[in-house]
Amino acid sequence: MTKPCITCVAITGSLPRKANNPAVPITLAEQVEDTHEAFEAGASILHAHVRNDDENPPDLVDWLAAEMVEYDVKPEIEASPYVQFVMGVQNAMPVDGVVFDFYVQMFKRLFGEDAPWYVAGIGRHQVTLNEWAIDAGGHARTGLEDDVRLDKDRLAPSNAALVRRTAEICLANGCPVATQARSARVAGPAAHSRVRARVQPGRTPCAVF
Repeated sequence: MTKPCITCVAITGSLPRKANNPAVPITLAEQVEDTHEAFEAGASILHAHVRNDDENPPDLVDWLAAEMVEYDVKPEIEASPYVQFVMGVQNAMPVDGVVFDFYVQMFKRLFGEDAPWYVAGIGRHQVTLNEWAIDAGGHARTGLEDDVRLDKDRLAPSNAALVRRTAEICLANGCPVATQARSARVAGPAAHSRVRARVQPGRTPCAVF
């Protein structure tokens, strides 16, 4: 039986602005609603960047450190080999089939045939890398962080639209779309850990992924 494909949705990123695509979710309310729609479309892992309402990233380091001290939070890191390849960044890893195959085989040699991996394709390469990854038995990443367009002529109307396109690629390859429960089992502790935090009035809440 073909293994279900996990779809990670990268909803915002640190670079895309509403000037690039009005659908980019910026406020907390927008990000929550957008994520809900993306999960209904088939995503099961979220990758998010917190933004202030002015679209700039908040300075969270000092705030998080102070919160940890105030509430006696002990940092804990749980790691499992769920590796992402990023291809298509200018002057970095090119979108090349030979390079792709090399990285997949190297990963399997180091971590085993059943260890999970996924690929992010940047810009116009997003759909290409979705197709390669799903066809090769890996998992996929999509979302407005990596490409604000659905194709060369149209802006993506939402993250959910990009997730639906990825789900269609899965179906075309005879590959089920992974549920959230399945993703949690495959990707390990990092995919289903929960963070509980109290937010002081007037402060920007954040989520950690």
